[in-house]
Amino acid sequence: MRACLERGEEMLLRRQIATETALSQPLIKNAIKLAQHRGLLRGEEDLAAGRQAFAGEVQRAAAAVNTLQQHYDRGWAA
Repeated sequence: MRACLERGEEMLLRRQIATETALSQPLIKNAIKLAQHRGLLRGEEDLAAGRQAFAGEVQRAAAAVNTLQQHYDRGWAA
């Protein structure tokens, strides 16, 4: 968990993540549980394609959350 949060903080500093909302522990914990449920946390090499697909899925979900947060923030600023 700590490694995920540290990586997320680095991505936030590089502006690869737009808001801190994407760094919430519940969001990361749920992503880890989902990966576990899909069997993507085993150490087998044949999981690479599934892991890459899952990473893309998580990135798209995080981007959607960031977009919603930006719209929300703009609405409050108006």
